[in-house]
Amino acid sequence: MSISVYLPWLCSLLLAWAGPFVARWMAPARAAWSLALAAAACAAAALWGLVLMTATLLGEAAGPVTDRAVREDMRLAEPIPELVSLTAATLLGLACARAVAVVRRHRAVRARTARLCADHPHDGELVVVTSPRAEAFAVPGRPGRIVVTTTMLVALDAEERRVLLAHERAHLRLHHELFQAVLALAAAVDPLLIPTRRTVAFLLERWADEEAALEVGSRPAAARSLARAALATASAARTALAYTRLDVLGRVRALQSPPSAAGRTLAATTIALCLAVCLVVAASITDATADFITLAHRVLPH
Repeated sequence: MSISVYLPWLCSLLLAWAGPFVARWMAPARAAWSLALAAAACAAAALWGLVLMTATLLGEAAGPVTDRAVREDMRLAEPIPELVSLTAATLLGLACARAVAVVRRHRAVRARTARLCADHPHDGELVVVTSPRAEAFAVPGRPGRIVVTTTMLVALDAEERRVLLAHERAHLRLHHELFQAVLALAAAVDPLLIPTRRTVAFLLERWADEEAALEVGSRPAAARSLARAALATASAARTALAYTRLDVLGRVRALQSPPSAAGRTLAATTIALCLAVCLVVAASITDATADFITLAHRVLPH
């Protein structure tokens, strides 16, 4: 079982390494979906692997095994030292604590943005806030809102404002907040997925950029709007789904180039890589679970 429970962590490292290449080769939408699904599979499998390794301590608590054949089966099928199991138990506790912190932080952000929109009419999507800072971001909910400061609106011309609103509207329409929530929880459970979370966050911005360029019918206008908004922003926006966050220069360069048109073979290879990660993770954790169940039936008293 030991090799099986470690494979999800190895797959997480593979995703962290492959993420930038996936972002470069594929269209943002496909790349975001592929990486998000693979990361979710890795995180779920890593968490279950920690549970299984921690559960092997129950066998120690049940008392010594006197049957020689059972001891031999344990030696071959469950070569997990007690120190590793104790470490897994510690990591499991930390993973749960980090996941709870992510949920609390998410709820705090939602509450803060809800208060920001509370004093504005509920019959429109746009919320204009008087502020010396140039900011714009989407607030998911029912209905979703787009918050823009007066300073940001003044910094852009009419066409550039259309791009900004189309960008934030794309975040809401495509439910990008769900991608962010899944990746935040995945990285909380498996810190090796933190680079993948950052890559997906960048891809979500690129995805919204492409949707905005398509809606206004002008890639140069989309690039100009993003660049001017970034110049007007005094400091990096920290709000999720904000307009001028995550590698603005790279996003402007991408908009100044033709739409991503990776070859079918290259795109299919990339998607196959992410699917292979999911399959390997599923197979490894299934094998580890089967080994654990077999040992539990043999070792634990009935």
